[in-house]
Amino acid sequence: MNHLINQSVSQWKEKWQSLNAREQRLLTWGSVVLAVIFYYGLILAPLLKEKKRSENRLRAEKALYQKTQKQVQQINDLGLAKKPHLSSNMEVLINELSTKYGLTLNNMQQLQQNQQTIWQLTIKPIGQGDVANVIAWLDELQRAGVNVIGFTINRDEAEDMVRVENIQLQLLY
Repeated sequence: MNHLINQSVSQWKEKWQSLNAREQRLLTWGSVVLAVIFYYGLILAPLLKEKKRSENRLRAEKALYQKTQKQVQQINDLGLAKKPHLSSNMEVLINELSTKYGLTLNNMQQLQQNQQTIWQLTIKPIGQGDVANVIAWLDELQRAGVNVIGFTINRDEAEDMVRVENIQLQLLY
């Protein structure tokens, strides 16, 4: 293998030396121009294109953020962002919001701890894709004035289900 490489290199050297100085300069400059073209076409142009695309995407995201901030301010100015008034029946609120998110509740109990009322409940086992619904449900409960004290999430690999248990809720006001 080395013999073939050495032979090829020797042939190229002989060919190069057989060219006159003008032809050698022409080939050298042509090689440099070709290298620059390849560098630009294969490396620099794609990087510049991606940079421009990223800058455009960043500008669009900033514009969307500013528009959203203006809309939030308008909502706040109109007083539409006030927290919903909780009904006196906490169970109704919990059940309505759980139904909204497609969750079925089990074992809801009202407990008294340190002179405060705590609701403890469990959700019927759900698929792994429904965990986001549980988080959204808990988030909406918090926005409605309910404190989420804690909960437990366990994955049951045998049944490919998720169990959300020991959810403890407390009314903030």
